[in-house]
Amino acid sequence: ADSYSGSPGSYVFTDLSGNGYHMTQQGGTLTPGMAANGQAKFTGNATARLTSALTLKAWPVTIITVGKKTAGATCGFFGHVGAAGYDTLWHGFEGSDQCSIYNHNRIFTVDGGVGSDQCWIARIGYGGRISIINSIIQNAFTGADIVNSSLIATSIGTEYRGLNMDWYECMVWDRTLSLTELDEVSAYINTRYAMSLPLWSSYAEVDVLALGGQSNMSGRGLRGVADANIPVAYRGAQSNVKIYYNSVIETYNLSSNHHMYGDNPALEAANTGCDVVLGKDYADRIGRDVYIFKDARGSTFLAPDATANGFWDPLDNSLTMANAQRWYWNFVTSWLDFLRILQSTNNRPSLKAWLWYQGEQDATVSAYASAYAVNGQNFSTQLFKEMGVTPEKKFIIRIHKDIDIIIHPYRDVVRTQEATWATAIGATLVSVDTATLSDTAHIDINGQLALGAGIAVAI
Repeated sequence: ADSYSGSPGSYVFTDLSGNGYHMTQQGGTLTPGMAANGQAKFTGNATARLTSALTLKAWPVTIITVGKKTAGATCGFFGHVGAAGYDTLWHGFEGSDQCSIYNHNRIFTVDGGVGSDQCWIARIGYGGRISIINSIIQNAFTGADIVNSSLIATSIGTEYRGLNMDWYECMVWDRTLSLTELDEVSAYINTRYAMSLPLWSSYAEVDVLALGGQSNMSGRGLRGVADANIPVAYRGAQSNVKIYYNSVIETYNLSSNHHMYGDNPALEAANTGCDVVLGKDYADRIGRDVYIFKDARGSTFLAPDATANGFWDPLDNSLTMANAQRWYWNFVTSWLDFLRILQSTNNRPSLKAWLWYQGEQDATVSAYASAYAVNGQNFSTQLFKEMGVTPEKKFIIRIHKDIDIIIHPYRDVVRTQEATWATAIGATLVSVDTATLSDTAHIDINGQLALGAGIAVAI
């Protein structure tokens, strides 16, 4: 707000990024004045709006607005141009102080802090969108029910609601910011406006292991009657291992049947995966608690293909963001919820390892098998951006050399591609070839136990 030119009715807000996307007033009333900590502001009304040559898709994008809004007032922060700009991209306030992100449908949270200096963030990726108010992740995670938009011109204030507030500044990136970058922004805002936004770096660091893939990662190792196939040390509660399951972080306990999030819950009572050993062995070795985040789904493709249980490709634009077949959306949205819970307990993730075990499904289609390394690199690159943290170590578990070649005719192609992907991203390629198969595709319980134990000492 302290960098502008022009006169009433034709003010121009200067783009300080150097990209030249200055915002020019198109309507309403804008009045310059003094804001918090001696900084500048503009006070707008319900029809105030500005536009520029900047074009953006509906995602990925991070929109940060700083200012003060009157209780009960509707207001547009930033979005696509036009009276129906909210249909593809819009961030602002609806009635009853509902801070909203629109992409045809909306997520919203009721903001009780209106009337004070605030920082509102909309962070929208290919796999989810979150509302962040004064650096706190809000409990709102519904995905967009549209596919990504084309490039569309953008507006501050927007024709839909207007810049009906005391506006200090707006910052926009055409990507999702990491937790470290969000801290940088918060620190800047705290200094400039004498605010006290909490920083992720101020929270206690906790070790996190993130697991994803299809059925072998979910777990198809038979537990046996009364968990007879599980060593005694891993039965029951593991006090030093926490696991995310359906919006709750709880103590890992095999008997709770909460260790197969994302997959068919009917399978949990009879099966388990490498995590039953991985978490405890790692926590025992390092002498502190570990948090497990696992979201895996049987019979899922990496390539975009909705004919099975879904697929992991992040960039597909044939289905809506929140379509049930897009398993990438389920993983990312759940991870963001996991971050919300950690933050609510003043913790932050130190992502010690990311484990990926998948590829059997792609080995059924020649084109998918041949593209597995490229698809994998696209997937992991985008995933780490949207998770907001980069894993210290990465493990790609190679599909077994003896899975049924009739059912998975391109098995060996995928195995070669997995090695290429691992090399490209600096991941460790893990072999399970010495494990016994329990059927045409799955390693048995002893293989799962060995896999978890082996990775626990490699992290």
